[in-house]
Amino acid sequence: MHFTRATSYAVRLSVTQVGSATGRQPIDRLVLPSALLLAGLGLGLSTFSVKQLLATARPKF
Repeated sequence: MHFTRATSYAVRLSVTQVGSATGRQPIDRLVLPSALLLAGLGLGLSTFSVKQLLATARPKF
C-alpha cells in the first residue's frame, strides 16, 4: 500500500503526539499550526469546489 505525503505526515504527527505525552518536545510546536493549515486548505478546497459546481450547474426544467 502506497501512502501519500499528506498521509505519512499525518501519521507522523499522530505518533509524535502519542510519544510525547510525558514531556513537551520542540516538534510539538508544529502540531497546532500544521493542523490549522491543513484544516484551512480543506475548507478552501471545499469552498472552491462548491463554487465551481454552482457555476457550472444548469437549471433543470
